[in-house]
Amino acid sequence: MDIVLGTAQFGMKYGVTNKVGQTPKDEIIKILSYIKSKEFNQIDTAPAYGDAESILGECDLNGLEIISKTLQCPNEIITEKDIENIQESVDISLENLGKEKLHGILIHNIADCYKEGANKIFEVLYKLKEENKVEKIGVSVYELQDIEMLLENNYYVDIIQLPLNILDQRIYKSGILKRLKEKNIEIYVRSIFLQGILLADEHSIENPEITKRVQPYFRELEKNNLTKLEGAIYFVSKIPEIDHIVLGVNNLEQLIEVYQALNRVEKLPCNLMNFSEFAVNEEQLIDPRRW
Repeated sequence: MDIVLGTAQFGMKYGVTNKVGQTPKDEIIKILSYIKSKEFNQIDTAPAYGDAESILGECDLNGLEIISKTLQCPNEIITEKDIENIQESVDISLENLGKEKLHGILIHNIADCYKEGANKIFEVLYKLKEENKVEKIGVSVYELQDIEMLLENNYYVDIIQLPLNILDQRIYKSGILKRLKEKNIEIYVRSIFLQGILLADEHSIENPEITKRVQPYFRELEKNNLTKLEGAIYFVSKIPEIDHIVLGVNNLEQLIEVYQALNRVEKLPCNLMNFSEFAVNEEQLIDPRRW
């Protein structure tokens, strides 16, 4: 398992616990230099992340693989104009990033895959792959039903990016990750900190229901001498089907802490904690779209 650098913070203020705001360019340069030194080589970005792609393009991206995402299709039926916009947005991303080829392109808005004519989106992504503009294609999902829909419709993808953390274990508990690996699909997990809530002081969490759910988990971490950062990373690091964890940082110091925590928890036994008891099923608490 390795770390993929998320870049939402590079182009805008992102995350409900983010008190720092958008990461300045000089800090981004330091972060990129560090990930190269540690042999992380993937970056996750998107046109929807403000100026992130343009700012990244002003930095040295040599040796780094970039995964970007599609624009959202605004209507209920996928039109030829939508397909043209997707093609054009990929070309713009390549230009902004100063790259000739993307490592991956993901459908950013899973709702587009449920629309009439969704097959056209996949067709244009397959075409971009044939044209050697992208190496891999995939989808960013939110729920188990999204993955089931992709499989039922035989939409071939190389990558699925999904949310997974101590509170949100829905997809993991379904057992579908094993099915994805049987199809040689790479699994990228995001939201392992739940927009920073799993790293926050419990007294600073504004939603009292979330606070009530994380308190037993935080107490268990203390019993096992784990920090909140280590606990969040430990949970996903012990799931064998996961290939990559996507996470964003605001500064180099945070990234160093993440890298050191990953190194520590990889040495720990798999049965140190039982995380299943901390799972939450209420979507309004674990899906940031509903906050």
